[in-house]
This record gives sequence, C-alpha cells and structure tokens, in this order.
Amino acid sequence: MNALETGRDKYALDACVLLNLVASRRLGDIAVVLSADFLVPDLTAKEVLYVRRGGSGPDANARELVELGTLVESRLISVVRLRTAEEIDAFVELAVEMHDGEAAACALAICHKAVLLTDDRKARRIMRRLYPAAKIMTTAEIIREWAERCQLDNAGLSRVIRDVEERAAFRPGPQDPLEEWWDSRRDPH
Repeated sequence: MNALETGRDKYALDACVLLNLVASRRLGDIAVVLSADFLVPDLTAKEVLYVRRGGSGPDANARELVELGTLVESRLISVVRLRTAEEIDAFVELAVEMHDGEAAACALAICHKAVLLTDDRKARRIMRRLYPAAKIMTTAEIIREWAERCQLDNAGLSRVIRDVEERAAFRPGPQDPLEEWWDSRRDPH
C-alpha cells in the first residue's frame, strides 16, 4: 500500500517546508506523531539538497547533504510523481502563477485532499483564491501541532526552532499568525 492509499491524513510538502522540517532534525518524529503521510512531489525532492550544519562553531555554515532515502524507505515520506490527468491538469493550471515545486505540491494537495504545507505567501494566496476549501498550514503551524501532540518540553521545542533557524535560515514573517508564538519559544528562559 502506498501513501496515497492509506486512509491516514495526508500532507503535501513544498520545498520550503520540507527543507525546514529536515533542518529541524525531527521530520520522522513529526510524521509519526501526526500519524500522517507526507507527500513530497519529485520536483520538490530534487530542490532540497542541503541544510546548514548549524550551531555556533566555525563550521556552522557548512552544508550537509539532505538524504531523504532513509525517510522514504521507512515510509515516513513518499516522493510522488504527478501521474494522473487530474494531477497534471491542476499542476499546469497552478504553474502558470507560481513556481513548479509549489504548483506540484498544490496539485497533490488538491487531488489527494491533503493539507498543503507551504510558507510561500503567493502559493497560499493563489490556493485560497482558486481552491478556497483547501487546508493550508505553515512550518510554524505544523511544528506547533506536533509539539502539542507529543507534549514536547520547552527546551526541546526551543532546540527544534533554533535548528530550523540555523540550518534552514527560516523564521516566520510578520504575516505568519504564529510569528509571536515562534519567537516566544525560541528561548525557553
């Protein structure tokens, strides 16, 4: 049985969220705790190549190769190629207005009734306009949901947030409803 047939909740990840969750060092844990299938378009998987090592040492900005193979073999994520006419039609419609990677993630979300995980404001705006019933979440929202479900302590959550910031250079922007939540949990003191 593949991830498209499990009956579990599905999340379609674009490149920015995939990179952020890889940088968190907790992508597998997040998939397990949410009991979800994470669908990654093959276009997206090809975009996410490196994260920074992170930390405060002289090698903090050194690049680390992103290896998705173990997560795929463990069935924690599925790298999916758009195949059906419905998926391809949705992709073509969306690719006119956004980057191909985001369009592919959006097409998977639409066609498989998956939650779209994206931090891209343009992609969220276009999806709300064209597919108002689609559910959309950001990096901060998925991390908060995971942290609440697994009752992650403040120190653990702070480490995850710092890893995302240091390794993926991501922080929620002022339009993100969880910007304040994120900032308040960066330092547990």
